[in-house]
Amino acid sequence: MRNIVVDRGNTRTKIGVFERGVLTAHYNELSAIVLEQLNIQPADRIMASSVGPGLEEVKALFPDGIAWTNFDRSLNLPVKLDYETPETLGVDRIAAAVGALTKLPSTNVLVIDAGSCITMDLVTKDQVFHGGVISPGIRMRFKSMHVFTDKLPQIDWPPMDETTLTIPGLSTQQCMRAGVLKGIQYEMEGYVRHYSGLYPDLKVIMTGGDAQYFENIINTPIFTEDSLVLIGLNRVLEYNNVA
Repeated sequence: MRNIVVDRGNTRTKIGVFERGVLTAHYNELSAIVLEQLNIQPADRIMASSVGPGLEEVKALFPDGIAWTNFDRSLNLPVKLDYETPETLGVDRIAAAVGALTKLPSTNVLVIDAGSCITMDLVTKDQVFHGGVISPGIRMRFKSMHVFTDKLPQIDWPPMDETTLTIPGLSTQQCMRAGVLKGIQYEMEGYVRHYSGLYPDLKVIMTGGDAQYFENIINTPIFTEDSLVLIGLNRVLEYNNVA
């Protein structure tokens, strides 16, 4: 029996195939070619999550009769949510937290998801999700400076060519790049320092589309796991023993 998990984010739809708890295939798009490669069988189990609407559209692409589960807060979770408004908590944040505890069990973890928005959530070794922070991601910050001013240009991300990050910036574009990229770096490092003061054994795990950029410049050891949300979805599927 295989588990197939689908993570529909703001910019990409990821698919993971798990066999006996091991990720055996990972796709960064959902297409007819990917569906053909999946070769879905009647015994397969599928769990799907979305940060917005659209799961019915995704489900319509799969064969009828497959054991299908939408990931939502009504399911049993292997993590306790210490959160005042759980009905507003993004399913991607929950899945990433579960994925972090799966990868780093019995550990205090700061989970950083560097995507359209940047989330930094604390999950403690007693399997409690304590919430965290949400701030704009790289593209959102560049776009907002362009949209809400008269003269600041739109900065492409990722850059079309190799661009040196200069501090202090000696042009408007250099200043904007430094403000966004170094600003996010210092923001992340600041939260790592804060939580490390509370939890000296803290580990940091990062995921999301922009994780590869930050993993090599953040001044702290970081575990990077591109499939963290998929791992969390698979763990929840197994935890609920969906038949």
